[in-house]
Amino acid sequence: MNQDIARHLASIVTAEFPKHADMARTEEGGDLCLYLDWRLRTDPTRPNQRSKVILVCISREAISDYANRDEEQRKSADALLRKFLSQRLAVLAPEPAAPAHVASTPEEWFVDTGMINL
Repeated sequence: MNQDIARHLASIVTAEFPKHADMARTEEGGDLCLYLDWRLRTDPTRPNQRSKVILVCISREAISDYANRDEEQRKSADALLRKFLSQRLAVLAPEPAAPAHVASTPEEWFVDTGMINL
């Protein structure tokens, strides 16, 4: 995986999430995977309640295709990625469905090459 491109795409993802979101970056099967969550600050009785975990995976094919694009195509791909994330965040209910003492599975958002490399 091209680490410079992976860092660039990760920075786009983190910029779309709440400013205080925590992010853990991994590589899984060649895909760039970002686990994000944040303090909700919506319930005074649970001041440290965290959002559900969002897993944003950008496929290795999308990263490879992005690497082979020219600057204008990359700017277009960046805009498409921002649009995808903002649309998903606009309809997201960040409160976890599971009770506080039960670990929940992340909500997965998969970005493949057809979504950002037109």
